[in-house]
Amino acid sequence: MTERDPIITAKEVASVDVLSGGRMNFGVGPGWINQEIRNHGTDPDHRWKVMRERVEAMQQIWTHDIASYHGDFVGFDRITSWPKPFRKPHPPILVAGNGPNVAKRVIAYGDEWIPMLRPHVLDHITEFKKTVPAPTSPSASLSSAANSTTSTPTRRPASTASCSGSAPRTPRP
Repeated sequence: MTERDPIITAKEVASVDVLSGGRMNFGVGPGWINQEIRNHGTDPDHRWKVMRERVEAMQQIWTHDIASYHGDFVGFDRITSWPKPFRKPHPPILVAGNGPNVAKRVIAYGDEWIPMLRPHVLDHITEFKKTVPAPTSPSASLSSAANSTTSTPTRRPASTASCSGSAPRTPRP
C-alpha cells in the first residue's frame, strides 16, 4: 500500500468487489524494497504508518457517501467515490507481514493475516493465534447468515481477525 494512491485503489477494489459479486479479498502490505518504496515518495521508516493511514482512508471512502480523512501522510476533504463495495462495509482486508506487531495491525485495521513465507513462519503463526481472539466458528457464521433476511455477504468484526487465509462465505441463493 505504500506504493498506491488510496483514492484510486479504493475505487479499483470496490469495482472488482461489485463485478465479482462480493468475492474480492484485499491483501495489503507495506513493501520491503526500500529503493522501490522511496521511488514512490514514501520514507521506508514510515511505511507501516503510511499503510495504516491508506487503509483507514479507503475504509472511509467505502463507508461514507462523502468521505474525509486526515492523517500525517494521507489527507482529503469531502470526496465522493463510486461504486461502493458489494460487501458491507467493505471486502475483507488481509494484512501481510511478520514480526511482533503483525497481530496488532490485523486487529487495528484488518480482518485476516497473510503470513510471509520466511524461516520460522510456523512459530509466527502459533504466536499470532495466541495473540488474536479466535474467530467465530465458520458453521455458526454460515448458519446465522443463511437465516438472515439479506443475501448480501457480511464482514466479520475486526475483533474476530484470523489467519485462515480466506473469508467465510455467505451461501448464495
